Amino acid sequence: MLRKLFNGYISLAKEIFCIENQEEFFELELNPWSMITILGLIGLLRNVLEVLLKIRIHPKWYVLDIDINFTMFFFPIYFCFFGSFIIYLISRFFNQRVPYKRLISLTFYLQFLHLLVPFIDYIGLKNNIPWAFLPIETVHQ
Repeated sequence: MLRKLFNGYISLAKEIFCIENQEEFFELELNPWSMITILGLIGLLRNVLEVLLKIRIHPKWYVLDIDINFTMFFFPIYFCFFGSFIIYLISRFFNQRVPYKRLISLTFYLQFLHLLVPFIDYIGLKNNIPWAFLPIETVHQ
């Protein structure tokens, strides 16, 4: 199973950089419970990385409280399954027949990007890049 996952990530990286591949990232053969477990662990690992890197945007964000861990566990699961569902509906709207299993596989592999976010947050905060932009106030005359 780990070998297939690794080959899928290598294939996805090749696809991103326009290198020829066998599209293994479209052939994920995991049962839903394994997918949920892996995605949940990705979410928990993201939270742990944010805590280890001391990302403190807000006192309640990125702490090891049970409610934050619960939310972070289900965050990648939601993105994977709901995201592929929305893409599937949009593709049907445009009369494209994209197999749902291929969409699930692709969105599953893309959830790995959650593990890059803590490092991007760390670099941004160290360089004083604002994490949110306030709306520009309009001047009334």
